[in-house]
Amino acid sequence: MSKDLNVSTGSEVVEIRPSRTEVIVKYRKEGKIREAASEKIISSIPLPDLVGILHDPPEEVVKAAGSLVYNSLVCVNIGVKRPGIIDKHWLYFPEEEFIFNRMSFPMNFSEHTTPGGRSSILVEVTHREAGVDPERIRDRVVEDLKKTGIITERDEIEVCDTSAFKYAYVIYDLDHRKNVGVIHDYLDGNGIIPVGRFGEWEYFNMDKAILSGRNAASSVSGA
Repeated sequence: MSKDLNVSTGSEVVEIRPSRTEVIVKYRKEGKIREAASEKIISSIPLPDLVGILHDPPEEVVKAAGSLVYNSLVCVNIGVKRPGIIDKHWLYFPEEEFIFNRMSFPMNFSEHTTPGGRSSILVEVTHREAGVDPERIRDRVVEDLKKTGIITERDEIEVCDTSAFKYAYVIYDLDHRKNVGVIHDYLDGNGIIPVGRFGEWEYFNMDKAILSGRNAASSVSGA
């Protein structure tokens, strides 16, 4: 990495203002609004949020961003004081009686993920609701896990915490390609290069997300 590179951490982008010659980024750091300018910028900000901080975007771009569809996610991380509760790596649950749709068991991927004599479970709950209470979801997850028999009433749960993600899965509705195209055309014409799952608004796995970043870097450097 170049020694002349200025990396600003702990900063919140509050406005992006494209102009004819450069893109001006306003960001908040330590309570102060600051600015940075460049011919082009690379953005991994989710498209709905990115359009929300653009200065005076066209109405069709705002409408397209508001029409993008996605699932949100609550992850419940559980540590059980019992080894080997299951020999599976992951399971899917399509049944409506369960609140979760997928779970994985990190201790079966590597012994280094979980303390000895314990088991670990990562439970995923997708939703499209505003104002979801992660704590309520956590309690329901524990109840439903007992219904599956993966854990029992006798098991001691030593860890049970939650992480919530507004953007998790891109939904390909019938207008996906049209809406993404409208937004990307505007960004491309104004020196803004979107990257990653939520910048390109595609269902990228890790390998595709990394490639997206590499392609963006190459387009900026001319390599």
